[in-house]
Amino acid sequence: FSYLMNSHALMDLLIDIMSYAPNLADFLSHYPSTFDAMTDVSFFNPPLYEQDFEQELKFQLRPNLSQDKFLNAMRRFCREQKFRIGVLVLRNYMTAEQASVGFTALARVCIRYIVSHIEAELRNKYHLPFSLNDNNSLCVVAMGSLGAGEMNSASDLDLMMIYDGDFTFDGIPELPIDSLSYYAKLGKRILTALTVATEEGALYDVDMRLRPSGNSGPLVIHFDRFKQYQASEAHTWEKCALTRAEPICGSEALQQKIRDVLRQMNYFQEDNLKIRNDIQEMRLKLLDARKPKNIWDIKLTKGGIFDITFIVQYLILTNKLPITKIFSNKTKENLDIFLENTIIDKQQHKTLVETWEVYQELLHIFAIAKIDILNIKDISKKIQQRLCEFLRIENFQKAEKKLYDYNQKIIEIYSEIFKDQY
Repeated sequence: FSYLMNSHALMDLLIDIMSYAPNLADFLSHYPSTFDAMTDVSFFNPPLYEQDFEQELKFQLRPNLSQDKFLNAMRRFCREQKFRIGVLVLRNYMTAEQASVGFTALARVCIRYIVSHIEAELRNKYHLPFSLNDNNSLCVVAMGSLGAGEMNSASDLDLMMIYDGDFTFDGIPELPIDSLSYYAKLGKRILTALTVATEEGALYDVDMRLRPSGNSGPLVIHFDRFKQYQASEAHTWEKCALTRAEPICGSEALQQKIRDVLRQMNYFQEDNLKIRNDIQEMRLKLLDARKPKNIWDIKLTKGGIFDITFIVQYLILTNKLPITKIFSNKTKENLDIFLENTIIDKQQHKTLVETWEVYQELLHIFAIAKIDILNIKDISKKIQQRLCEFLRIENFQKAEKKLYDYNQKIIEIYSEIFKDQY
């Protein structure tokens, strides 16, 4: 490649995109600005970490943009970066693990920029001093795949918003504001900015159901209420969700207070039998409500992603580490911690890690190429080849048998850990 891709290299790339995933070619036709980005050699050296995305975003955001132009610029940037990562995964220039890091870092940077922009706009409306807000902070807590650093191109955002401090401010007599009203307005505007569709499309789908009391609770909650709820009212499924939580923006003081609550979380529930029974019930309800379509439905199928996640969450909630150590919010890191502390044995660790990696690789391809798992045999030869690489097999005819073997190994471990037939 020269500084700009020559026409032959660009044509080869487009042919590959159409071979791997025609939906990406359709995407290019709808958003031609993404095509322009592909002509630069830097397209093949994408940012992976948050500081890298922040640096690129600074070049694209002009100062003093109106809200509409700001939101469109954010959507355009996010869309192009997602496309970029997706193409490199399909062409085997980026591993699935690197893609998860990239998709997660991109989402976190976008959230921080959105929160900062919306908060500055609301402060300006009410003439709210910056110093006052510094002491009364809003923190966005990432959960699910975002919190665990395991996002793919189709992931939505599981979020919780927590604020601290109380105030009443009447800098503008006709627009008095207190902390409860302020943070309610701020939370609603942030959610709208993240999800509303503009001419550049939508940024992300957002799920706020994991907040205390779910959809019936307030959008933004006070830290004291969050702490009290987790200590005495949270259900097992909520505790499970918090094992993957991580604060991603807000004052450092509030972020640390939230981390302290998360660190103590596994001490809230002493009834290990109740946790086991609750998780078993959750899994059975999930199977009943969302029946797996086939063996390629690797999230829902028995021995799939949800089962590994439930195993990890159960072991976190029922095992206490030495006071100097903490569990992680990332699945693979927790599996290493379990092995180091003899919570699982070497063979269980090897099986869980290998299967988790394979499932994550498959998820990325499914999401990027928008594979219909009900018609898996109709996918292109190129995609079949990539799936075979992930499954460590020679030809696609062996794929379902290999998946079945992975499923059975996880089912066996699940039954051993939960001490019950699955």
